Amino acid sequence: MNRTDNDGARRGGADAPERSDLEHFVQMLRRALETVQMRLRDQQESWLRRLLDTEGEGGADAIPWQMAAADGTLISGEVPAAALRNTKFLTVTQLTIELDCTVEMEPDQPQGSFYLIPVDRRDPPRKRTHRVCIALRGAERPAGEITVDGEWLREIPASDGTREAHHGAS
Repeated sequence: MNRTDNDGARRGGADAPERSDLEHFVQMLRRALETVQMRLRDQQESWLRRLLDTEGEGGADAIPWQMAAADGTLISGEVPAAALRNTKFLTVTQLTIELDCTVEMEPDQPQGSFYLIPVDRRDPPRKRTHRVCIALRGAERPAGEITVDGEWLREIPASDGTREAHHGAS
């Protein structure tokens, strides 16, 4: 992401506010969603392993129970605590971000190369602002769409499943 000091721009030090290439921004969101999914899955797997660990002191936690039969016989047993807990893994299935910004297209770039410039509501409007919505859906290979002012701009194809340099990072 190309960055300038936004505060400096308001003070007159920098000419342009922070600007982001739309493709780069979408890829950063996709990586962030994939990283959240991976960390959430790792945390939940770790929690489940600790819950089911039977090698600790006294074995796995269990809840004793007793029941009296009709003939007065006492029946007792234990229910593993893990059997009483919900072990379904949580996942993030959708990420939607809406931005108020100006949208610029670089004339010397390929068709569809857009740049987003965030709008600072404290500054007087210089250009028409747009509401850009980036929506990613799917837990494993997020895909989605981009809309500008409610009008469909383009599809975001599903990721190929590779995790570039972020794979395994903590």
